Amino acid sequence: MSSETQPRTKASSSSALTLILAVIGVVALVVGIIYLPGGHHNLRGTAGLVVGVVLLAVAAWRFAQSRKSGSTPAAGAR
Repeated sequence: MSSETQPRTKASSSSALTLILAVIGVVALVVGIIYLPGGHHNLRGTAGLVVGVVLLAVAAWRFAQSRKSGSTPAAGAR
């Protein structure tokens, strides 16, 4: 019985992590956009934009990997 519930738990934690990465990426992009027009915070604005793009790229990659592996229990047990 525990072998049936473990892949679902792993899949749900993976999708939760992907969602968290995406949300933090969007927040970092917004912070970067807010800092850029200020003039004297260009480094912080650029860093926010770079971090946001990287986090969104990782979230998109994780989402694509989870969609490719499918929702079968055998795929999650690897």
